[in-house]
Amino acid sequence: MRLMKLLLNIYRINLLFLLILFLTFSSCKSNSSFKEKDEESDLFFITDKCKYMKFPGSAEIVSFDIQNVSDIKIVFNFNPDISDQKEQYRFPHFPDKDRTKIIKISQQNPESWIKDFELKPGNKIYCIRCEILSGTCSPVIYLFPDINVS
Repeated sequence: MRLMKLLLNIYRINLLFLLILFLTFSSCKSNSSFKEKDEESDLFFITDKCKYMKFPGSAEIVSFDIQNVSDIKIVFNFNPDISDQKEQYRFPHFPDKDRTKIIKISQQNPESWIKDFELKPGNKIYCIRCEILSGTCSPVIYLFPDINVS
């Protein structure tokens, strides 16, 4: 009888240990600075510390200014692909008009880069509005996946 109680206690301790081990490793995250999960890449943008909901659309260039040899300031208006998506915004008070993005390029000739990407007022560029779901990063960011900064 004592042996049965001892074996039962060992079994419970092992079960508890396995549960703690599982919970510990299931909550670990990758240390990469940027990743997108294939199954979620259409809906979410994920960084080390934050998870964002994605709203694809276009940025209409209002103006741009060469700040220095490697920085270009772009002022744009964002328009989601589906107009009803604005109703799904978590931050509706964060306007899509007159947004500013500083793009760092590695080329020595920003004028050539501007010409290559046809940056001129009125042109539209693929853009994604991202709204934070978890973490402590900026609540709303805009991504320009088609712009090559190298």
